Amino acid sequence: LQRAASSYYGSRDPGPSPTDAAAECERLLALDRDASAWAVLGLTGHDRGAARQRYYVLARLLHPDKCSQRGAADAFKRVADAFRRIDGSSSF
Repeated sequence: LQRAASSYYGSRDPGPSPTDAAAECERLLALDRDASAWAVLGLTGHDRGAARQRYYVLARLLHPDKCSQRGAADAFKRVADAFRRIDGSSSF
C-alpha cells in the first residue's frame, strides 16, 4: 500500500497513509476543537497539494458509508472542515 501511495503522490509526500480507521478516529476526536487544520489532517507542512491528497485518503477511510467505527461521522466532519479551511472553498 505504501509503495502504491508513494507512486501516486509523486514528489509530494502527504505523510504516512493511514490504514487503521479506529486509530484515525481516536486521533481526530482527541484533538482540541481549536486545533489547526493542518494538525487535523496530520500534516506538518503547509502544502495545499499534500493537504488535498491527505484529505482524499482520510475521507475514503472515514466516510460514514464506508466506516463503521464509532465516531467515524464526527471524525469525517472534522477532516472535511479542516480541508475547507485550507482550500478556502465552501464546497468541493
